Amino acid sequence: MRIWITILCICGVIACDDKGNQVEPCGNGAIDEGEACDPGAALTDTCEALGYHGGAPACAADCTLDLSGCEAAGRCGDGQVDMPAEDCEGTNLNGQSCQSRGFTGGMLACGVDCRYDVSGCVSICGNGVTEPDETCDDGGTDDLDGCSAACQVEEGWSCEGTPSACQTICGDGLIVSGPEECDGDDLDGQSCEGSGYYGGVLACDAGCRLDWSSCEAAGRCGDGLVQAPQEECDGLGEGESCLSLGYFGGDLVCDDCVLGGCLGLTAVDGGYLHTCALDHQGNAWCWGADNEGQLGNGQVPSSTSLPTAVIMPPGVRFASLVVGKGMFSCALDITGNAWCWGDGGAGQLGDDNSADRVEPAAVSMPTGKTFASLAAGYSHACAMDTTGNAWCWGFNGAGQLGRGNTTNSLRPAAVTMPPGVTFSSITAGDHHTCALTATGVPYCWGMNGSGQLGDGTTTNRLTPTLVTLPLNVRFSALDAASYGTIALDLVGNLYTWGGWVLARGGSQSLPGIAQMPAGVSFVSVHGGEFHACALDTTGAAWCWGTCSNDGECGGPAGTGLIRAVAMPAATTFTGLGLGSHHGCGFDAQGALWCWGMNGNGQIGDGTTLNRTTPVRTSWP
Repeated sequence: MRIWITILCICGVIACDDKGNQVEPCGNGAIDEGEACDPGAALTDTCEALGYHGGAPACAADCTLDLSGCEAAGRCGDGQVDMPAEDCEGTNLNGQSCQSRGFTGGMLACGVDCRYDVSGCVSICGNGVTEPDETCDDGGTDDLDGCSAACQVEEGWSCEGTPSACQTICGDGLIVSGPEECDGDDLDGQSCEGSGYYGGVLACDAGCRLDWSSCEAAGRCGDGLVQAPQEECDGLGEGESCLSLGYFGGDLVCDDCVLGGCLGLTAVDGGYLHTCALDHQGNAWCWGADNEGQLGNGQVPSSTSLPTAVIMPPGVRFASLVVGKGMFSCALDITGNAWCWGDGGAGQLGDDNSADRVEPAAVSMPTGKTFASLAAGYSHACAMDTTGNAWCWGFNGAGQLGRGNTTNSLRPAAVTMPPGVTFSSITAGDHHTCALTATGVPYCWGMNGSGQLGDGTTTNRLTPTLVTLPLNVRFSALDAASYGTIALDLVGNLYTWGGWVLARGGSQSLPGIAQMPAGVSFVSVHGGEFHACALDTTGAAWCWGTCSNDGECGGPAGTGLIRAVAMPAATTFTGLGLGSHHGCGFDAQGALWCWGMNGNGQIGDGTTLNRTTPVRTSWP
């Protein structure tokens, strides 16, 4: 019998092992004992189940698994950071820290799954920075203001920004006492008659404020009496005008007991030898030199020492405006599309052309993108889209477009963003660009000969590079001068790096705190060419840097330290804008004052005389 079994094992189609047991052949379409797989059968294992990040395994001819397709996809523990599946690898944190991940401090680690372990990171509620384990941080620890003492958004509120700005949610059916007077049909017991009107139907508007317009329609407006707060006027009094009310121009009217017809400014900015401003109706105005069409009025040359209207595109209203440190300007319309005009020789107008434009030309927007803010340098411009990614265009000789090369671009090109980072604001110097994250972390790129990138070197950078932050410092505002960069921390102290605008001693290539005036806290900063200015919490302006006899610092010539601008009597500013050697500020009604170099009429007072103190701009 043993002889017959041996013969069958040798000669038959059924294989046997050395003990006489049957062994099914590899490739029979079934996974048999001792086989990991079979080429004719479906695989039961995946790369992910075997610890790899992806790929597809195969079955070899000998019925063993071929994992070469998995290995190409990377595996946690192989010593390489395989993005996007991995954040880190062992002790390699890919250049990140707790601070760069949005926390105040602590020790970042890499988990066994090659993802960041933030359990060692530390957050501080009440420091004004919304950290990853917080839903808000308004800089305080009070309840009932939208952001609770535990840095969580309270019921009926929404909070955004850093520090968090909280507002009530109108339309949720919940009346938040104070900010809201009503919500939907709930008028909190108010009525037209109960408030002294003759009749009408009281309503709740889209802002959860009581709408008294239908009460006015019942006969109160026109009775010759001004009923505040529902009426601003009832006819015009003798001598009343837009100028007497503090506006910069317009014809005052009383329409339906509401004052109208006046013009106020909402933004101002300056360039090399010209100035532009935006009024509350969304129209732009420019004045000063016009050799490249930078005034946008359709004519070259058309230099003027008085504000002149920019030719607005049909049906377009601007929401914001920036003036390049060269001879061009850009604006963002209310739909998020960009427009530029003036010098276009390096493609800085972003319209796929290098021609000058004497009126606003549409920027060639990236497909499917809208912009949230703009910045303009000497011959390049940048924008931040609504998702927090940056785009730049124009001259790129020092890498200021942030694309990893020095090639110019005639239209917006995507900046090479740091992994996992988005920006909340962007600014541009002559040949460098900087941006700030929502957690107050700055990045800079481009020219660095004066240390304006703040990384401790003078080496140009072709992509966004992390600024070396002082210990436990975050920034709330950031702006670029021509060859320097300035920032504010969360309590209004000034930090500077680069050339000419330090307002301090010490290293130029690293951020350092400026020599602040006693008892002063800043709320905004603005960079010129060799000088910079800031607005404090009381509405007073301060300047520093190269303060010459031209008056760019709003007072006599002096040292590079911070000094007060000689403010107009009984005036406080709500906004500032700087040109290369001049500055401007506007008040709550939008009236404008400017100071400094004026050889081309950039002050806008109808003269070409330099002004060492602020003078009121003359409006047509």
